[in-house]
Amino acid sequence: VLRCFCNFDVGLTTAVVTVLPNQFDNCVLCLDYRDREEDAKARMNGTVGTVDSSEYSALEGIELDELQANLMDDKARNMAMCTKYECACRVSPFRVTHNKMMRMLRLRGFRQSYAPPEGALTALYCVLYKLQQFNDLDKRLYDALAGFPPNGTNSMQENGKLVQEASDALANDHLQLSVGVELLRQTLANYGLLHVHTLERHFRTSAIDLKRRLHEFKSRRQQRVGTVELVLLATMLDLSIQLITNDHEGSEHQILPLAGLRPIRKGGRITLTCGYILPTLMCVNGFYLLAERWRTVPRIVGNLGYEEEMQLTERQRRQMWQGVDEMDRRFMAEIERTLSVGTDAFALAFDFDMAESLNSAILDAVWDDCQHNPNLFYLFQRHARQFGKGRTTSRFFMQYLEMAFGLEGASYLVDFLLHVLPEDDLRKQLLHTRWMRLHRQLAKRVSP
Repeated sequence: VLRCFCNFDVGLTTAVVTVLPNQFDNCVLCLDYRDREEDAKARMNGTVGTVDSSEYSALEGIELDELQANLMDDKARNMAMCTKYECACRVSPFRVTHNKMMRMLRLRGFRQSYAPPEGALTALYCVLYKLQQFNDLDKRLYDALAGFPPNGTNSMQENGKLVQEASDALANDHLQLSVGVELLRQTLANYGLLHVHTLERHFRTSAIDLKRRLHEFKSRRQQRVGTVELVLLATMLDLSIQLITNDHEGSEHQILPLAGLRPIRKGGRITLTCGYILPTLMCVNGFYLLAERWRTVPRIVGNLGYEEEMQLTERQRRQMWQGVDEMDRRFMAEIERTLSVGTDAFALAFDFDMAESLNSAILDAVWDDCQHNPNLFYLFQRHARQFGKGRTTSRFFMQYLEMAFGLEGASYLVDFLLHVLPEDDLRKQLLHTRWMRLHRQLAKRVSP
């Protein structure tokens, strides 16, 4: 019954034992990346600063594939898209698509209130900017530590100096938000991984695919907030997100929290409106911008609307958002509650067929991450076999994984090893150890 977890000799029967330098700085394992050696040789043989026509075509093909994948992800929201990839909407400059988005917002009584920097996780920037309108504790603390002066009120300065100060203030805002966005990204991915089986039932997608997607999002390899991430964002922070899209029909969508999952932000539901520019070749990941009302329109019943927000007292507004540190404190409490109940966290049925295929992928990933060093690989094999046979504790096994692959790499590996380990009690022990290790890591950063 332990064959899936302990049969690591299969990984070496077809492998050529060579020692290669590790060409990746992070410790995140890639389960679906089997051609790393060929890709590394291709990069080493290439000429720096020059790209021939075949390489350019390959790069263009990769961008088209990524664009198509992103559009298919958006199509799941029932957006009205053309099926012709030669359409002008696929190759329009960002300025053109942005102007079109502005016109759509004005027709609906909205205007742009914040535009994130291009090439970033724009949806997270918009959400964090909106939350900081209720309580700017994080911004004031960042400005104090960075020595950035508060907004001046001297109107006697020259126009050029005022413009420069405004530009510096905007750059400082982006820097401050980028710090919070990175923490928000980590917490969002961990929140999804904690409740992956609820997401599996809602999106009708396998837990393996969801875990891979969330880990890619967490490790910065994915710079896009798609359907899954947007629903997770609304659920985790108790948001009602109205999405206005620049598709061919100007579709509007309401993103609401998933039922059955607890948010980690207190204070009541917040409504925000985002304009969403569909992915193009110039902006492959799409672009979110924050919008606000500039003229009265019928408001949505049942949510905290814009008029109610204006009527809140200062104390009530500050309770709506208390900073990213408080968010992580509440996430620590959510980890404790989820593990104590255990209905969703331990809802993992063992599948031998899936375990066989995943076991092979794990072996390939560990072999690559050990830099094709058989001694390191056999060390992993020995520790895994000892835990799989119940001879060592889950805490000892987790400590070894952290030492060998780092905290993120160990968490990544454990999330997939849970599908390979057939013993139910050992799976529960390993899962509990994995999340309590993250709990302790958060406690070191966030003082209660």
